[in-house]
Amino acid sequence: MATTPTQNPQYLWRFWSCQKRRFHTVYATSEKEARSLLPDAPCLFAAKVHVAGGVQ
Repeated sequence: MATTPTQNPQYLWRFWSCQKRRFHTVYATSEKEARSLLPDAPCLFAAKVHVAGGVQ
């Protein structure tokens, strides 16, 4: 029986930086991963958008 590998869905995450007063946008599969990619903290969650087809 053949199985196809499942891909983790990719999302575009936006966070508002209160310190720098700007939005940060990152691509990640989870909020935890997205927050680890932010250049400063704390940031407020602003949006999560599903990216169809993944990011190249």
